[in-house]
Amino acid sequence: MTEAPTFRCPRRRSASLIPAIANRPPIEHIAGMEVCIIFDMAFHAQAAGAVWIVKSAKNRRWFDKQSDLDAGSAVFTPEGGEALGAILRSIWNVQEHYPDWSQIIVTGVATTKELTDELLVEGSVMVTERGFTLVRT
Repeated sequence: MTEAPTFRCPRRRSASLIPAIANRPPIEHIAGMEVCIIFDMAFHAQAAGAVWIVKSAKNRRWFDKQSDLDAGSAVFTPEGGEALGAILRSIWNVQEHYPDWSQIIVTGVATTKELTDELLVEGSVMVTERGFTLVRT
């Protein structure tokens, strides 16, 4: 049996440790961060940092056992109707909660031309083995 992959989404640095200087935002808003959105209904790998995972009984149990997740991590129910709308709404919700994002790593869904076209206004899209990554440009 192969070892489950680890998804590493770095923790957000505390703004209180790096104060704003002369009306400039804290460094965390400049440096950015990675956020993972997991659409796998039975996720079983390791993950750390900022993670949003789709709601299911298995994922709730997984989430409740984690100790290395960002405080803003969540179990969520996708909004937005059909698959494309739900994926986009989830990405936009993450962007609202993490305005300093640098990458959004999406697993458990494949990208499509329509999805990529919608996301190109946000950054570049890289296809991965388990989904895709939106990289802020």
